[in-house]
Amino acid sequence: MHAPVIVTLLTLLVTIGCAENLDPASPAGAMNQLRDAVMAKDMPKIRASCSSATGEKLAKLHGILKTQKAQISGHYPADHQATAYAIIPKEILDAPDQEALFIALITPQLEALETGEGLHYGMSANGPIQKGDGQATVSTQSKESIGFVQEDGLWKTTIFERQLDQNIERAELNGRSLTENLKVLEELKRRAAKKAGTAATAASTASP
Repeated sequence: MHAPVIVTLLTLLVTIGCAENLDPASPAGAMNQLRDAVMAKDMPKIRASCSSATGEKLAKLHGILKTQKAQISGHYPADHQATAYAIIPKEILDAPDQEALFIALITPQLEALETGEGLHYGMSANGPIQKGDGQATVSTQSKESIGFVQEDGLWKTTIFERQLDQNIERAELNGRSLTENLKVLEELKRRAAKKAGTAATAASTASP
């Protein structure tokens, strides 16, 4: 006679136990919100979940790329520009601001991502959560460790910061290569002009 009551209580407990934390004021809730944004491939929400340091790194990278684009278009000979542009994907180099750059950087990864129950489960927060000095590391069901920092009472992910650091390093290296290549091109141009001048002088001297 008591079975229906027991079943009801068990159902209630399961329902309560399955309730998810989606509060960005907690690291686990912020992780689950990030998961939902990734699942929906919602670029604005993904960007909003990021730390302020992510924005600073995006701004730095965008500045570097903007300088390189101007360098190529303004100083490289037309027949060498295609090779220089080929090093950096056009959609990244042409990004008008840091937000567009963020979209250009992560869109290929999002498009290749297969969303489903497996991803939803794998990206869900699953303690323990390590916290201290405004920083936290959230473990997911797939055993990944995702970093967060507390900003204005909310937890923001640092997950893209390392990738941005790598992109900045590569962009700076590419910038040095562009500068060196430009020096070589300028030297070749100088030598060609000198050779042409010498040939013209010789021809003028040889003329009766």
